[in-house]
Formats: sequence, C-alpha cells, structure tokens
Amino acid sequence: MRALAPLVLYLLALAVRLAGGVEGYVSDEGTSYYFATVGFAEGVFAAHPVLYYLFLKASLALAHLDPRGMVAAHAAASALAAPLAYLVSPWAGVFAAFWPGLVEAGNHARHPGFAAALVAAWAAAWWRGRQYLPLLAHLMALGHFSTQVVLLASLLLTPRREWGRVYGSLAYNPLVVLEGIKALALAFMVGQGKHLPLLPDWPGALDALLAPGGLAVVLGGLAGAGLARHPTLLAWALAVVLGYALGGRVHGLYMAPVALLFALGAGLFLEEAARAAREKLGERAPFALLLALLFLLLPAAWQAVEGRQGLRASALREAQEPGPVAVRNSGVYNLVLNGYRGGFICGGEKP
Repeated sequence: MRALAPLVLYLLALAVRLAGGVEGYVSDEGTSYYFATVGFAEGVFAAHPVLYYLFLKASLALAHLDPRGMVAAHAAASALAAPLAYLVSPWAGVFAAFWPGLVEAGNHARHPGFAAALVAAWAAAWWRGRQYLPLLAHLMALGHFSTQVVLLASLLLTPRREWGRVYGSLAYNPLVVLEGIKALALAFMVGQGKHLPLLPDWPGALDALLAPGGLAVVLGGLAGAGLARHPTLLAWALAVVLGYALGGRVHGLYMAPVALLFALGAGLFLEEAARAAREKLGERAPFALLLALLFLLLPAAWQAVEGRQGLRASALREAQEPGPVAVRNSGVYNLVLNGYRGGFICGGEKP
C-alpha cells in the first residue's frame, strides 16, 4: 500500500489542478501557445530555455493543436511535484499536492509549474538518489531561469571533488552551452536596463508563495522552521528570489518554484514533528496531525481552484462581448484562443 502512495498523491494533485478548468485562456497562456507553434530554430534561440519549448511543442502535437491539451499538459507536469516531493518526505508530498500557490500554478499554461516539478526532481535526487544528479543537471540547465539558478546554487553547495561527476558533462551539451550564452546576454540586458522588467508585486508574490489570509502565517511558520533546519533549501529559495528581484520578475505567477521549496521545508519539519508526536502521544498522533494538515490545506487549495475557474470564465465572457476590444502584447492570442471574432484596437482601452 505504501508503494502506491506516490501514485495516489499524483492523481489527487492532478485532479485538483485540472479542476480549475482547461478553457478560457488568461495572462500569458496565449504566448505559450504561440511559442509552441514557432519553428525549431526560433524556439531554441528564444528567451525561454529549450526544454520548456520542447515540452510545449510536444503537448500541442499530442493534443492536435488544441489549447486545452496545453493546459492539461501543464497540470500533469506540475502535479509530478507531489510524488517527487514525497521521495524527500511523505509530508512534503502532501504539501506539494495541495499548496495553494502550486495548485494555482499547475492550472496555468506557463513555465513556473513546470519548473517547480523540475526543482522537486532535483531535490529528490539531492536527498535520496545522488546518482541521478548528472542527468538531472542537464534538465535543470535547459528547463527555466529558476531551475538554472537552483543548479548554480547547487554547484556552490557541492563539494569540489564531486563537481566533475555531477556537472562535468554539461560542457559537452551544445544546448546547455547555448543556454549559458543566452543567460550571459540576459545578464547584460539586465545591467543595461533593457530586459522589460515587470512592476514588482511583492504582496501578490507573497500570496502565491504562501497563501492569502491567515493561513499564510501557519504555512510561513512551518516553512520557515523547515528551511532553518535545512540550509540547502533555504539557499536555493533565496537564490531564486534574488534572481527574480534582479531580473524584474517578482510576481505571483513566477513564485511556484520557490513555493515548492517552501513546501519541502514545511514537510520536512512536520515529519520531525510527527515522529516526536508518535514517541510522546502514541501511534495515532501522526494520523491526527495529517488530518489537521488536510483541514488547513484543502479549503485553501479549493479557493485557488475557484479563483482559476473565475478567471477562465471571465476570459470567455470577454471574448463573447460584441464590439472591438483593446489589446496589448499577448492579449490578442488569448482572445483568439477564446473564440473572439471581433476587431482589435491595439494599445488602446476597451471602448
């Protein structure tokens, strides 16, 4: 029965992410669809690393260009964070399955949920199977900016005698070399102020990282206690947040990889607490603690689901309204995917 726990956890995580819906495209989901349709040369040299491009390309190919398949593929990839976190700690697996920010990111057809699953895989190998780190290092280098930052931070945390074994083969992967050149170009653009930064949204980032309302205090306390006991997780989280701050990407939509690290920290701390409770209060104490955890997490997870449902329904309603619509940047892609047949006023406001 214990062997089936990761599979059960994955199915539950997938179900709660798909519950947000797969129709009604919002934010930069239209950009993901466009990015998945460009040619290989353009996709490889684009801002996003090549592994994410290939993931998008494959998801749309399997879905016969149906954007619903793209959303479902992101949910399926994001849900992998739960069984992978389970390998670090069963309690971390529960947190990763139902952590509100991860549920929300898992229903969003953009890179953060995908990146969070890669970070979970890296953490699982770091804790339980270091023989897999050399292979995963390539996936991390090709996955997302946040996974690249975690990989770089891990290099600094790895004993020098292991550098060759874990990271040596990266230099022989031409795609990794290309990503290194792209990262240097991005760093130069950041230094020149030409990287189109987003307006910092620290409150929104904190809500996505923890949870809205009072639950944020509980999750923050659990995560903080766990990160304090496991400085590797803390170093990874701080490195990603610093990278986002320098790159102008402090926004709720980008926080899923950091939220995953917080979920790992909370899970490791609660595992220690459950062990202590069993010794002092008996065998049933961990089960009672698990019920209390689910009592806290499930309503917040469902609130995230309802939020996604509302956003998608609103996007579909907007596409059905008559008259021209004002769009900026990738907004036109979303409206087209949502079935809009009217005209566009680029750069203006909706009349």
